[in-house]
Formats: sequence, structure tokens, C-alpha cells
Amino acid sequence: MFQVSTGQLLNICAVSGGTGQSLNICAVLGGNGHSLDISAVSGGTGQSLNACDVSGGTGQLLNICVVSGGTGQSLNICAVSGGNGQSLDISAVSGGTGQSLHICAVSGGTGQSLNVYAVSAGTGQLLNICADSGGTGESLNVCAVSGGTGQSLNVCAVSGGTGQLLNICAVSGGTCQSLNVCAFSGGTGQSLNICAVSGGTGQSLNVCAVSGGTGQLVAKHLCCFRWYWSVTDPD
Repeated sequence: MFQVSTGQLLNICAVSGGTGQSLNICAVLGGNGHSLDISAVSGGTGQSLNACDVSGGTGQLLNICVVSGGTGQSLNICAVSGGNGQSLDISAVSGGTGQSLHICAVSGGTGQSLNVYAVSAGTGQLLNICADSGGTGESLNVCAVSGGTGQSLNVCAVSGGTGQLLNICAVSGGTCQSLNVCAFSGGTGQSLNICAVSGGTGQSLNVCAVSGGTGQLVAKHLCCFRWYWSVTDPD
């Protein structure tokens, strides 16, 4: 649904191509825009808080209020599949509500400050799934992959690339903060914490619970393959 391109600051910049910055849905069907501008829903250009007519109806303050029915206010894609939301909110991808979202690159590109907190129910803040298939990203939170909560996650390299401050806090339950799984298949990263691969908690470069238990400041070499980690001593 959201494909390619780059964006910053709660920007769904490329539903099907294009670029954008600063709360900008700049290219639903091509084109570009700046500053809360849905400049090209179906061609043309535009600036400053205008996306009043995706498929009829009216809108205010960068509001795509009727993608498929419903209402919304203030940079709100309030009804992708029903429901409503506020403040750059894709509140109902598959049910639930949310605030402050940025899906900048479901299939490539870069992004910052995203919250996709209802992929499969649950809650989360500051999520960025910036690279499902490549690219880079910062400050991600995938807080409900399989339940649980989390903060500040970045899965920036599911298939290559680099990232910082990653937290996969609930692969199989539990919570954690400040994780970086920067190299699922190559790349570099800083500040890693896989605190709950199989239970337990951890903080700051801590592989505290590969098979239970807790730990702090454990410098380990991390090999990642999808949602499975093997930890080995660097020496």
C-alpha cells in the first residue's frame, strides 16, 4: 500500500512514489510536496495543509478524512479501513487506534519518527518501520509483533542497511528499551539490546536473555537471521 520513497517527521510521503518532508503526504499518485502538503492526489501541485478531496468530501489541516469513509482532523489518515484518528494517525490498518505515525518505506527508503502501533493490535509509540526491504531508519518501535509493549525500536535492516536505537522488545514476550539489531543480513549498528529473545528484560548493549536470565552491558557479537539470534563471544 505504501511504497518506496523517503520522508521525515510523520511523513507518509509515497503511497506510490515521490518524496516529502515535514508531515507531508506528498505523493499519493506521484509528484512531490513540502510542509503538510498532499500535493498530488491525482496530479498537480499544492502547498500547505491541503488534502481535501481524495475521493470526495472535505478536509482540514492535512486531513485525508475519507480514504474509505470516516472522519479525521489534523494530518490524519483516519480511515484506511474504517475508524477515526487524530494527528498523523493511521489508526485502523487492521483495527485499533494510534497517534503520530509514519510509514515511510514499507518497501524501501528512509524515515524518522514513526508509530505503527496496531499492526496486529496492541499499543506503541515512536515507531519506524523504515526498511521492510532495505534502507535506513531511526527511532523505531515495533511494540506488538506478538504482544507486549516497547519503546524506541528500529528494525532498520531486515534485509540490509544500518540503524540505531533498535528495540525488539516482544519477540516472545517481555519488555525492553534501546535495542539495535542493525545487521540481520549485513551492516553496522550501535546500542544493542535483545532483552527478550526467550523472556527476561535488559538495557543498553545487553544480550541479557538468549535463553533466560538477566544481564547488563554485555558486549557480544550478534548474528541475526530474521527473528532468531545466535550470540557468540567476539574472541
